[in-house]
Amino acid sequence: MRGTWLLSALAGGLSIAAPCQSAAHIAYGAGCHDLATESFGVLFADAAAAAATLSGHSLVLVPEGTGYRVTWNGATYRAPSAAAVALPPSDDGQVALPLASPLPTPQGALSALYVHSNGFVAAGPDNDGGAWNVPATDYLPTPCYRNAPATAFFAWHDWNPAEPGSGRIVHEEVVLGGERTLCITWNDVENFPTGQQNRGTFQFQFGLATGRVAYVWVHVDATTSSVFGTAHLIGYSPGGVSLDAGLRTLPQDLPLVTAPDQFALALRAAPPPVSTPAAGTVVTYTTEHVPPREAGSDLRLGVTALSIGDAPGVDLGPLGMPGCQAWVRSLDLQLPWSGTAATIAAAVTFPPGLPAGASVFAQSLALVDRVAPGALGIWTSNGVQSRIAPD
Repeated sequence: MRGTWLLSALAGGLSIAAPCQSAAHIAYGAGCHDLATESFGVLFADAAAAAATLSGHSLVLVPEGTGYRVTWNGATYRAPSAAAVALPPSDDGQVALPLASPLPTPQGALSALYVHSNGFVAAGPDNDGGAWNVPATDYLPTPCYRNAPATAFFAWHDWNPAEPGSGRIVHEEVVLGGERTLCITWNDVENFPTGQQNRGTFQFQFGLATGRVAYVWVHVDATTSSVFGTAHLIGYSPGGVSLDAGLRTLPQDLPLVTAPDQFALALRAAPPPVSTPAAGTVVTYTTEHVPPREAGSDLRLGVTALSIGDAPGVDLGPLGMPGCQAWVRSLDLQLPWSGTAATIAAAVTFPPGLPAGASVFAQSLALVDRVAPGALGIWTSNGVQSRIAPD
């Protein structure tokens, strides 16, 4: 069998290196792919650009699997009634809003929302103050939205409901499309700069049964004279640090579906491959960040391949594996694996009597359908050199 051939070749003296070195596993190269899919954001440089795109339109997020399907338009503004409750007016402030019934989200049900005057609604209080932003403010919209510590829905802008004469941020529950829906409305609210009338109206809608979220813009003021900037950031992030997918364009980049970020496959091995005349070592090769074989499934499939030679990062793009590289020369021994967890281990015995200084090279491959159209459907890990020694 191939495994016997591999170990026999090693015993015959192939891949001999400096025999005085200790047994070790040495990682080299990099795996594929990093897929930034859990957050999305659209940054308008100033209010004029935002007004031209957003006024009279809507953005709809519908829960789908572990994320949201995001589409353009499809929601209708519901003007606040006389029963709507106004939040305390504040500049750069936040108010906790308990929910009469939990809001379902891909991260779990929420019993409260945290409404920030600068146009974002979060699952927890930690986004207030903007310590996660650069430069540490919560009034200046930037691509740092994707690093906010709490899940949040962003229509982020330097609003100022505390300015004299401004409208208020109000909330109420109504029935929309047969569903009990929480509407949070920036109702004719002032923007910076102060001292002039430059108000806007938009609304978040949270479906308390389905978890559907809609952003609805009635009027976005186009004034660009604030010394603090007048940018708008529209987006969503599930909380914590997300990979950078770059900024989107509305409505051209819709529809899209969010999902947890996928990090590149990573391979490691332990314990060191010690081989003496009397004893060998069972070495476990562990592959991390293994994606599901198919969307909506927990099944993960792949193989860890061992080789008597390494490869200097051969580009596998021409084989339908864009962004992936081969870090082993051949597939001399294959350790197939499967499971439902993102970390999967496979073991092989390094027998007694292997020559000191010999090396085995390893790389993992995973089968996955989250690749570019027409691609082969295989992702690869970094390489690992397993250097054999008697200690």
